[in-house]
Amino acid sequence: MKSPLIVDALVAAVNAEDTEGFLSLFAPNGRIDDWGQVYEGHEEIRSWSQEELIGVHARLNPIVTSGDDHFAAMTATLARDGFNGTGSFAIELHDGLISEMTIAG
Repeated sequence: MKSPLIVDALVAAVNAEDTEGFLSLFAPNGRIDDWGQVYEGHEEIRSWSQEELIGVHARLNPIVTSGDDHFAAMTATLARDGFNGTGSFAIELHDGLISEMTIAG
Protein backbone atom coordinates (compact mmCIF):
# COMPACT_ATOMS: atom_id res chain seq x y z
CA MET A 1 0.00 0.00 0.00
CA LYS A 2 1.27 3.47 -0.83
CA SER A 3 2.09 5.46 2.27
CA PRO A 4 0.00 8.54 3.07
CA LEU A 5 1.53 11.86 2.02
CA ILE A 6 1.89 13.00 5.64
CA VAL A 7 4.05 9.95 6.43
CA ASP A 8 6.23 10.61 3.37
CA ALA A 9 6.63 14.26 4.41
CA LEU A 10 7.37 13.32 8.03
CA VAL A 11 10.06 10.80 7.05
CA ALA A 12 11.60 13.21 4.54
CA ALA A 13 11.77 16.08 7.07
CA VAL A 14 13.28 13.93 9.82
CA ASN A 15 15.83 12.24 7.55
CA ALA A 16 16.87 15.61 6.08
CA GLU A 17 17.17 17.06 9.62
CA ASP A 18 14.72 19.77 8.55
CA THR A 19 13.26 21.06 11.80
CA GLU A 20 11.16 23.79 10.16
CA GLY A 21 9.77 21.32 7.63
CA PHE A 22 8.99 18.90 10.45
CA LEU A 23 7.19 21.57 12.49
CA SER A 24 5.21 22.73 9.45
CA LEU A 25 3.48 19.33 9.42
CA PHE A 26 1.88 20.02 12.82
CA ALA A 27 -1.14 22.15 13.63
CA PRO A 28 -0.19 25.13 15.83
CA ASN A 29 -1.61 23.29 18.85
CA GLY A 30 -0.43 19.87 17.65
CA ARG A 31 0.78 17.35 20.18
CA ILE A 32 3.31 14.58 20.47
CA ASP A 33 2.72 11.82 22.99
CA ASP A 34 6.07 10.05 23.37
CA TRP A 35 5.42 7.06 25.62
CA GLY A 36 3.10 9.11 27.85
CA GLN A 37 5.15 12.33 27.86
CA VAL A 38 3.10 14.98 26.04
CA TYR A 39 4.52 17.96 24.16
CA GLU A 40 2.07 20.53 22.81
CA GLY A 41 2.59 23.35 20.34
CA HIS A 42 5.46 24.09 18.02
CA GLU A 43 7.92 25.27 20.68
CA GLU A 44 7.51 22.19 22.88
CA ILE A 45 7.66 19.94 19.81
CA ARG A 46 10.82 21.75 18.65
CA SER A 47 12.47 21.18 22.06
CA TRP A 48 11.40 17.52 22.08
CA SER A 49 12.74 17.02 18.56
CA GLN A 50 16.06 18.59 19.48
CA GLU A 51 16.48 16.04 22.30
CA GLU A 52 14.79 12.99 20.78
CA LEU A 53 14.68 13.18 16.99
CA ILE A 54 16.24 15.69 14.61
CA GLY A 55 18.77 17.00 17.13
CA VAL A 56 20.18 13.51 17.63
CA HIS A 57 20.41 12.76 13.89
CA ALA A 58 17.49 10.32 13.76
CA ARG A 59 16.77 8.38 10.60
CA LEU A 60 13.40 6.76 10.00
CA ASN A 61 12.97 3.77 7.72
CA PRO A 62 9.27 2.89 7.32
CA ILE A 63 8.42 -0.80 7.41
CA VAL A 64 4.62 -0.57 7.26
CA THR A 65 2.44 2.47 6.61
CA SER A 66 -1.28 3.03 6.23
CA GLY A 67 -3.75 5.85 6.46
CA ASP A 68 -6.25 8.23 5.01
CA ASP A 69 -7.18 11.92 5.38
CA HIS A 70 -7.85 11.57 9.13
CA PHE A 71 -5.40 9.01 10.47
CA ALA A 72 -2.06 7.53 9.50
CA ALA A 73 0.07 4.83 11.06
CA MET A 74 3.68 3.88 10.57
CA THR A 75 5.93 1.23 11.98
CA ALA A 76 9.53 2.18 11.33
CA THR A 77 13.06 1.43 12.35
CA LEU A 78 14.65 4.37 14.07
CA ALA A 79 18.37 4.92 14.25
CA ARG A 80 19.79 7.87 16.14
CA ASP A 81 22.56 8.81 18.49
CA GLY A 82 22.14 6.46 21.44
CA PHE A 83 19.21 4.35 20.19
CA ASN A 84 18.37 1.88 17.47
CA GLY A 85 15.05 0.09 17.38
CA THR A 86 11.54 -0.14 16.03
CA GLY A 87 8.70 2.20 16.89
CA SER A 88 5.06 2.70 16.08
CA PHE A 89 3.65 6.10 15.17
CA ALA A 90 -0.10 6.80 15.25
CA ILE A 91 -0.88 10.11 13.56
CA GLU A 92 -4.18 11.95 13.85
CA LEU A 93 -4.84 14.59 11.18
CA HIS A 94 -7.03 17.66 11.09
CA ASP A 95 -7.22 19.85 7.96
CA GLY A 96 -4.16 18.09 6.55
CA LEU A 97 -1.94 18.79 9.56
CA ILE A 98 -0.89 16.54 12.43
CA SER A 99 -3.08 17.21 15.45
CA GLU A 100 -1.48 14.41 17.48
CA MET A 101 1.31 11.91 16.99
CA THR A 102 1.57 9.06 19.49
CA ILE A 103 4.83 7.13 19.65
CA ALA A 104 5.09 3.69 21.22
CA GLY A 105 7.04 0.50 20.82
